[in-house]
Amino acid sequence: MSRGKYGCLVAAAICLAIIPSYLCETETVTVKFQQTDPPVELICKGESLESNKLTWKLNGTDIKTRKDWTKEFTIYENNTLRLLKVEPNTVGVGPYSCCNESTGIEILSFNMKVLPHINKFDKPRNVIEGDPLSLECKAWGIPEPVVTWYRNGTEIVAQGSGGKITLKKNTESGGSATIKFPPLENTTLRIEKMEYEEGGNYTCVATSEIGVANATVLVQIKDKYAALWPFLGICVEVAVLCTIILIYEKRRAKRIEEEEREEEAAHLNANNDTKAPLPGDDVRQRK
Repeated sequence: MSRGKYGCLVAAAICLAIIPSYLCETETVTVKFQQTDPPVELICKGESLESNKLTWKLNGTDIKTRKDWTKEFTIYENNTLRLLKVEPNTVGVGPYSCCNESTGIEILSFNMKVLPHINKFDKPRNVIEGDPLSLECKAWGIPEPVVTWYRNGTEIVAQGSGGKITLKKNTESGGSATIKFPPLENTTLRIEKMEYEEGGNYTCVATSEIGVANATVLVQIKDKYAALWPFLGICVEVAVLCTIILIYEKRRAKRIEEEEREEEAAHLNANNDTKAPLPGDDVRQRK
């Protein structure tokens, strides 16, 4: 039996025997990951309750005695505790309790539940055919959710150690600069030697008794020779361009040669037309 439940039972017995108006009850509070609107507030209620004589405790420790908790809680009028953070790496998951300051009797205990949450994938994944695929699902919730993977709507089943498909517990991983997600079973999916038909939408689903969350990422499989085709295309383009240049230069050289021949012939004809007649030409013409 947990310390909180044991304390609650003892306090309840004392309450019933000595102060019937103070009943120790348990209230379940369901919240969302990083919930701020509306803010998460725990309100201590009860008959003959004097709010200025209350002590708030987390896991049995007086919150006011922990200075490092001041960034996570705010106490209003002493009977309302506001949670500033609902994250896996904070102490703000409870259990919480409000107690009579003078008697130490626990008046109300709060059982925190957090709806399943999964960080969205940043962008589609491109995998070369034959290379492995590794996807990590950053999930959290209270109670701890069960993680399942799907490809295009069909559940992915692990093939055991040494198999092509493995599902493992992730190590504590960061979802941002400050948030760390605790390890959960089946959160890391790895598939060896991806084939072209194994592309598609991969969905991680986190399920608990209070809700469901999911996140999907598109996995695109590229041909293993995909990087070669652009290079070959460039080579073909260069070869075609060189061939065109050679043909053009050949035709140009031939045209220039023909033009030079025509000019030379014209020059010779012009010289013949302007040449002075010989002395004997006139005598022959008179005869």
